[in-house]
Amino acid sequence: MKKIVLFVIVYILSLPVCASAANDADIVHYLNDGEIYIGGMVRTGILNVLNTGDGYLIDVENSSGNIETYFTSDFGTFDAVQVFDDSGSFSPFSRFGRMGVVKRAGDVYIARSNVYDNYGKSDRVLEDKGYLYILNNDFSLNKKIEFDSYVRNMAYVDGVFYVKTSNRAYLNANVPTATKDDIKEIVFSSTDLYTWMERHDLENVPLDNGTNVITLKGEEIYMFKNGGPTNPISYENLRVIDNSGPYSDTASQQVLVIFGEYFCVVNNDENNIYGDLWMSKDGVYFEPFILNSLDYISGTDALSARYESAYVLKSDIDKYLPQNPIYVNLNGVILGFAHTPVYNNNKVLAPLEFLVKSMGGEVSLSKDGSEITLSLSMNAEQSMRTFKNGGTNTIVLLPGKDYAIVNGKYAAAPPSVISDGVVYAPLRFVSENLGFKYSSDNSEQINITY
Repeated sequence: MKKIVLFVIVYILSLPVCASAANDADIVHYLNDGEIYIGGMVRTGILNVLNTGDGYLIDVENSSGNIETYFTSDFGTFDAVQVFDDSGSFSPFSRFGRMGVVKRAGDVYIARSNVYDNYGKSDRVLEDKGYLYILNNDFSLNKKIEFDSYVRNMAYVDGVFYVKTSNRAYLNANVPTATKDDIKEIVFSSTDLYTWMERHDLENVPLDNGTNVITLKGEEIYMFKNGGPTNPISYENLRVIDNSGPYSDTASQQVLVIFGEYFCVVNNDENNIYGDLWMSKDGVYFEPFILNSLDYISGTDALSARYESAYVLKSDIDKYLPQNPIYVNLNGVILGFAHTPVYNNNKVLAPLEFLVKSMGGEVSLSKDGSEITLSLSMNAEQSMRTFKNGGTNTIVLLPGKDYAIVNGKYAAAPPSVISDGVVYAPLRFVSENLGFKYSSDNSEQINITY
């Protein structure tokens, strides 16, 4: 077993404010050229890093100028390995064959070449077929699986393998030879790596961060359970603008990605004022971050930029993300509030405007701000509800008061609270008095149904 010792720099260089997260202080630390922060240290001599899910494959240049690859799970021991390379099977003009993505999948690794993932809409795609590689624990080849089109993504969730393929018409889009009718993208799944089933219920592979599993369909994100998409997630601020399609004006781009335990939505909406990445640890509550690089490596305690000498500590990211949040399920739709619901005197308070609008109702504020009126009509777009009194239900909330006015009558109510311009209202009181059923379980999820 060959060992390698990487030179560790004992200082960290931080520049003046160049980026911000959630409109707060700078969290990006910049390094000198050739330096990378990974495994809790600033290191040099690293040419490339792949996160395999159970460790890291690291390419370094030795004293003779040759590239050597090492595997480490703890950044204490580095084992020399040879990762299978299939470049010899393709044209000498092709970049295909090198394992650009390697992930642990049960007892094996799954791998693929990723040269066309974010391709720039040209006609230099040389290969018609796509391949999923199954590697042994020593990264030697176990099995090579051929698909009719380029393997653009892969995943392993709960004992099931997933592959997404994109044909040449997709990769060659924005050229005269490709039309929309030529585009074909397919998701397959398999439990044994021999029999593959086309998944008509999926548009992308599921993403698993170790806590939750989600998947993208069109411009909606869904929870993923029991082998398929379940509850859609409705977001108050997050916009999933899918301009990765073949006829956008930009290069093909993965809209929803994952960096270790973080789900990330790439900001590709030029009208979005927030930032480059929206990040989440549960797929429900996202926060905007302004980061200069969209390609990060998830280390043990930081995200390191792959193509830039910079890093972001996970502890700095986590302080902007909710801890032990409360989830609200409204008629099967998970509500992704911009501000998470909170407990106040053992009562759950939820941001009012997004809640009521998601129910199909309206919210209005009096001129002096002392009264907030909620109304929900049977003629609203999301109708077909059971109302206590038919017609329209109306609630007037009086922030700070322990009562409200329901359909013209005073009723005891937990006080509403206004914080940083956001109105938090008693979730149960509002829901039930607008004609909904309210229930909760031990998983911190509240269910609101018609």
